Amino acid sequence: MAEGGLAGEEVTAESIKPPFACRTPPKTPSGAGIDSTPIAEVAICTPAVETAMRRNERDFVTNSKNKSEFRFYRFDMPCGSDTGNPFNDATELQTAIAPTAWPKRIEINVVHYGVREYPIVGWYTVDYGKGMLQRGDSKRMAVETLSMDLSQGEFITKSKLAAGNNAGNVSGVIYVEFETSQGRVESVGDAHGHHIIEVVPPAGFLGLKGFYGCHGGAIDRMGVIWGKIC
Repeated sequence: MAEGGLAGEEVTAESIKPPFACRTPPKTPSGAGIDSTPIAEVAICTPAVETAMRRNERDFVTNSKNKSEFRFYRFDMPCGSDTGNPFNDATELQTAIAPTAWPKRIEINVVHYGVREYPIVGWYTVDYGKGMLQRGDSKRMAVETLSMDLSQGEFITKSKLAAGNNAGNVSGVIYVEFETSQGRVESVGDAHGHHIIEVVPPAGFLGLKGFYGCHGGAIDRMGVIWGKIC
């Protein structure tokens, strides 16, 4: 499968905006020009997450420019296989929707794929109000769907993911569970005794902004991206 940067492949937005990032406005002291002090770099994932990432993901989070531009995001532990084409919702939020946008509605769809013993996440959509992102392949019929509408000021503050792998068949994400800041819990799929990756936002972060990972005919790999007000 294709390697490369964590670039998303499919984005639909009501209005496409020029690339920009959440940045601190430059200071203009009296009698001086614009302050050219560079924006500080910050770690956008933990060392443990970086170790678990595949090469293109690791290259993204360790890049000096990205550590400044994406300092309002935190990439959490990925779940799934190393196959598929890379995607990164954070890059699409920065360039095509708006870095200040938060999910208004999330749908996770599981499908039957080949002769798998259990369904796999085929595709997901995140509606930000100002635009929508879709990953995976929506051509297959969903057998189960997680649909979560988020009210104003409500954030997803816990995520649980599990992946499965059948010999000779595609591997990928088989279980997704979300809990919101209002205590609502929704899930889709079945972990079937597989290891569950449970994550929560780091200190100072409000909740889920989007995802990163790999996709093709299904969601091969998925990790949560947390966000905070920028």
